[in-house]
Amino acid sequence: MCVVVHGLGGIGKTALTREFVRDAVDADLARQVVAVDGEATVDGILSAVARVVGAHLPEVARGLEDVGIRWQDRLELLRMTDLGNDPILLVLDRFEDIGLPR
Repeated sequence: MCVVVHGLGGIGKTALTREFVRDAVDADLARQVVAVDGEATVDGILSAVARVVGAHLPEVARGLEDVGIRWQDRLELLRMTDLGNDPILLVLDRFEDIGLPR
């Protein structure tokens, strides 16, 4: 599932997204929530996932943070865990700030 909330600054996108996250967790559509604010890189996203799973799976978290490993292999490491079957909701706030190439 992909949901995009887009609009002018200050109209309540973040507040709406918080409400959506609460509802998704309550409906068991997401068991883990990973939030990234601002610039979203692959390494930054995997690092955010590592912070969420680190308490339960510290070895997996260390692997996710290891930038010496290709990001595809780090993602596969996550898929091989019990969490690989759990829905993870990724929230990219201020996504417009990432400066996509034109």
